[in-house]
Amino acid sequence: MDVNTFYILCIVTLLGANRLLFIWDDWWRVRAPFWTVQILNLVAACVLVMWGVPELKARGLNIFNLVFAGLLVVHILTNNKRLQRTVREAREASDTDRADLEAEILSKMKGSDDGEGQGG
Repeated sequence: MDVNTFYILCIVTLLGANRLLFIWDDWWRVRAPFWTVQILNLVAACVLVMWGVPELKARGLNIFNLVFAGLLVVHILTNNKRLQRTVREAREASDTDRADLEAEILSKMKGSDDGEGQGG
């Protein structure tokens, strides 16, 4: 395998990893795979901008290196947006659940207070 094929396979693998991040429901709770892919996206984009795929540079097609780098940057941005949205929604759901639980506890406490006053 030559360097050009290796670079292209790495890009394709990284694009696949970006899709695989979100296949399970609680992907946002375990952040190590998420941040690993994000860092790899950034490193790969920087490598593509600075050095690129050698065969593309040799043929005067350096624009494709920039397109691939841009695609990885777009994945970084969309992944971060998805993480922020998911965490915010989970926090709001947790706050709603907490408020419902507090209301239920308060109603039970009020119910037990009313029952004690009538029985004595």
